[in-house]
Amino acid sequence: MAALIVLGPFYVWCSWESAIADSSRRALLIGNTAATALNNEMLKQLRGVSEDEDTVAYNSVKTGLMALTNTDERIRFVYLYTRRDGKIYFLADSEPTTSEDYSPPGQEYTEADYETVQPFEDGRERITKPAADRWGTWVSILVPMKDEDTGEVRAVLGIDYPADIWNSVARAQAVSAGRLVVAVGLLLYSLFLIQKKTAEREKLADIVESSDDAILTKDIHGIIQSWNGGAEKIYGYTAKEVIGQSVNIIVPKELQKEVTNVLAKVKKGLAVQHYETVRLKKDGGRVDMSLSASPIKNDAGKVSAVSVIGRDITARKRAEEQLAFREALLAAEAESSIDGILVVDNESRRTLLVNKRFGEIWKVPQQIIDTKDDKKMLEYVAAQLKDPKAFGNKVEYLYKHPKETNRDQVELVDGRFLDRYSAPLIGVDKKNYGRIWFFRDITREKQIDTMKSEFVSVASHQLKTPLAGIKWITELLLGDKIEKPSEKQIEYLNDIQSSNNRMLKLVNDLLDVSHIETGRKFEIVKQPTDIAELVGMALKNNQQLAKDKQVTVTICKGAEPKLSLNVDSDKIRQVFENLINNAIKYSKEGGQVEIGCQHGKKEITLSVKDNGIGIPQSQQNRVFEKFFRADNALTQATDGTGLGLYIAKAIVEAHGGKMWFESEENKGTTFFFSLPNGSTDRQLS
Repeated sequence: MAALIVLGPFYVWCSWESAIADSSRRALLIGNTAATALNNEMLKQLRGVSEDEDTVAYNSVKTGLMALTNTDERIRFVYLYTRRDGKIYFLADSEPTTSEDYSPPGQEYTEADYETVQPFEDGRERITKPAADRWGTWVSILVPMKDEDTGEVRAVLGIDYPADIWNSVARAQAVSAGRLVVAVGLLLYSLFLIQKKTAEREKLADIVESSDDAILTKDIHGIIQSWNGGAEKIYGYTAKEVIGQSVNIIVPKELQKEVTNVLAKVKKGLAVQHYETVRLKKDGGRVDMSLSASPIKNDAGKVSAVSVIGRDITARKRAEEQLAFREALLAAEAESSIDGILVVDNESRRTLLVNKRFGEIWKVPQQIIDTKDDKKMLEYVAAQLKDPKAFGNKVEYLYKHPKETNRDQVELVDGRFLDRYSAPLIGVDKKNYGRIWFFRDITREKQIDTMKSEFVSVASHQLKTPLAGIKWITELLLGDKIEKPSEKQIEYLNDIQSSNNRMLKLVNDLLDVSHIETGRKFEIVKQPTDIAELVGMALKNNQQLAKDKQVTVTICKGAEPKLSLNVDSDKIRQVFENLINNAIKYSKEGGQVEIGCQHGKKEITLSVKDNGIGIPQSQQNRVFEKFFRADNALTQATDGTGLGLYIAKAIVEAHGGKMWFESEENKGTTFFFSLPNGSTDRQLS
């Protein structure tokens, strides 16, 4: 009995320590297995910031942590944390995002103590003493996760057990240890431990077997000892076919030295995580794999086997190859483009792409291109411009408004002209990744346009003189000052006069277009002008046409007898004549044309409305182009130059106004134009 009294407490103490050690070993085994299973590539992508929460990497790691809580019912929390700038931040945890205990990525772990930080210092796994924080009192398993290349601790995997549950197991076994004083108690307790370990092994085996990853173990000589269902799916071999065989059965000959090198590292107790390689399938095919190899130690602490977890990354590799091909194709297209192309990141203002043609157009030295500094690039470019301030202002405006596009032309001091187009760079994910600029040398086109305008101007001037002579002679022959011609001669003379008038109008229109495009002789001479008088003159010149088509032309009710604006009277009369002539010409017989005016605070809006043939919807975007006439207009009236609206719009814009229209086919058209209101508050309608 004395022996029992002396040995009994000793047995209880031994059982307590044994239980703690057993729990510690099992917890460390779970921690190390979990650390090995976690996808290191995904882990590398975590930065410990709130934006991680929306990434694939974060969700993959979080799923693994949540699954880990199911391996041991005592586990309460599983989490990953990292150290940055001397502080501890959460990377991910096992809690649902809706839980009040959820710690989002980037949240600082303010309760971190000495033991929490130590794995970063000595790289060793550990089990902490019970410690309290805002979530409770815990015993924590801390497993450092090291970079496979540098050995540096990138993060720490933490597994928290409630302290009361952790110690309760030890207390229960201590009570059982007291019963071990009797042989039957000792035997029963031993059987209990055996059954418990067997159940744990079976549970872990179920997890391994159900994994989609290929999980196998081999001895230190490379002989396969276990082979899960995931390995069967990926490699095609059954467990019966490979157990007892060398692992080289799935290794290409040229890569067998790689296996030897990895095995040498694992024998030293090092884990080799997520190295990418190629393996053979039963059918002879090859599969891209990401493998992690970890040592399995016996009770003596020596490496006795190797655990290998492999994931099929064939689909990912193919996607990466396709992406690389597309990037190479895009780069080739950019280099062969006739446009100079510049791509800039909006936030950093770093250049992402500068093609060869851009450097040729702007003559940018390679050392400036190599800096990838957009500001230096802009300074170099601006020095070559006639108006660098306007160029720089537009650039800064577009960077501040990343959704806007812009197209304009810039002139260089050496006489060249460039077409500049800029647009946001939008990815397939709809995100804005920067701004792309296109520059095209249009100097030659400008020269051709100038020569064309000069030719039109010269030709028109040369044509105008003989046409004016024909007009004068025709009017003389039709007059009463010479012998009266016969009726047939009068008919011929009228035809000559009509054709000559159309020719004169075409020549005058061409001269106007030439003046507009070259800027020469297209001056706006403003003076106080009675707008109502200009309308009256335009109506008088179109009176015969309105009479022939039986079209009624009216000014809106309530019109002022006089409306004075500061305009170029000849040019505004030309606008009215064109709009009124078109409205009458394209009206049906018996139609109506209405001229109106609406007064605003800063401008007067004038309008000419008809109920004629209208303009087809598909052609409305071309109405103000030179020489354009809509299809239905060509059938309605064969004469016309297609220049009238182009000239009218240019005249209005030269006055600081704008011109637009509303139209519906077969129902009519209303043309509007606005003029600055500088001298009147009267209103025509």
